[in-house]
Amino acid sequence: YHKSGNLGKATTLLENIEQYLKQDDEVQLAWLETPSKGWWRWFNNDIETNAWFLQCYTALKPKAEKPRRLVKWLLTNRRHGHYWHSTRDTALTVNAFSQYLKASGELAPDYELEVAIDNGALGKKTFKVNSKNMFFFDNIFEISGEEVGPGDHTISIIKRGKGSAYISSIISFFTKEEDIKGAGLELRVTRNYYKLVPKV
Repeated sequence: YHKSGNLGKATTLLENIEQYLKQDDEVQLAWLETPSKGWWRWFNNDIETNAWFLQCYTALKPKAEKPRRLVKWLLTNRRHGHYWHSTRDTALTVNAFSQYLKASGELAPDYELEVAIDNGALGKKTFKVNSKNMFFFDNIFEISGEEVGPGDHTISIIKRGKGSAYISSIISFFTKEEDIKGAGLELRVTRNYYKLVPKV
């Protein structure tokens, strides 16, 4: 509809799909959830579905809040924070991102980002982002477990300047606790036990 110039029907279709959009205001995410039944089929692919929906938003409402939340959901749902489920997912997502960045005006950032742990006691790093380096700057801040002691810790992120910053964090650890309870917002912990039986 959009490509044929029928913006009225395209907008109506987008609004019809929007009624199935789920949102988490606490972490500012938005996503279309596909049915769990038949998860092995292509049409039940969460990443692909949301990448296409982001393209719909980009064509009709690129500066709205919901497409920004969709971008964040897609970034959050990368495996190990690095990649999506398949090369197909990755291609569709990158394509949707590139269209969104162009339409939303996010290709012209100019800001400084400061990341610190425990007010800099455990580390601090400053990133300068602009239109020339936005895809190539050193965007990783990493500390090893030996540097982090027990107890609560605070990660602070301060942005100065114009443009959007998309941030993700990953923690990897090993514990000897007997019972780990699932808890958190975007973080869920599950535990599985497997009995290894010798094959005679």
